[in-house]
Amino acid sequence: MATRSAPPRSTSSGNDRPDGAALPRPSTRRRAPQRGTGFRWYLGGESAGLGGTSVHLVALPTLAVLELDATAGQAALLASPAHVPAFLLAHPAGGIVDRYAKWALLVGTCLAGAVVVTVLPVAAPAGVLSPVLYAVALVLGAVTVLHRAAAIAIVPQLVAPALLHRADARVGAAFGAADTAGTCLGTAVVAAVGAAEAFWLDSLSYLASACCAARSPDARYRRRAGDGPCAGWPG
Repeated sequence: MATRSAPPRSTSSGNDRPDGAALPRPSTRRRAPQRGTGFRWYLGGESAGLGGTSVHLVALPTLAVLELDATAGQAALLASPAHVPAFLLAHPAGGIVDRYAKWALLVGTCLAGAVVVTVLPVAAPAGVLSPVLYAVALVLGAVTVLHRAAAIAIVPQLVAPALLHRADARVGAAFGAADTAGTCLGTAVVAAVGAAEAFWLDSLSYLASACCAARSPDARYRRRAGDGPCAGWPG
């Protein structure tokens, strides 16, 4: 009587393709929350800009007290123009960010902030600081609202969806560190060089943030495609 032999056992490990080639094993390493260097440029630029913002938050009331002999109430009132745009522009800022390229908004608001803060050290020796101080605080408040809306919305374009929560954690940690360091730095700079001169440092921080935003992947792609800054804004 003929006996049936058992079928040969497969030596496949389950990672082979039908054509016999081995499938690559899934990597166990966790990727950092960035694609290329775009996220690192973004994080560095935003940290620099936030540090500079913390400097002018210290320098503005100090300048009012030292140069204009402002009272405590007047110095506190100076904070109001900076917060008014948050109430007026919070909702429209979302629509602006959706309509225009986020990298262009980041660059534009940083350049606007760099120009605005340089008005104060120029106006102080000229004796026209009193009306300018409140105007600068109001414009900086509006610039900050638009910039933060664009900065929050651009993060999903810089990281993979699965890594978004890790990227948000890093952004929060970096912003907290920059805020604390900026306040300490602002106090030290004001004490060392004066309140008016501290705004030059703030201007440099805005320029550094603009340079980092201009190196984002979306900005480099649009420049290679031949789109100018204005042509690349809608999108």
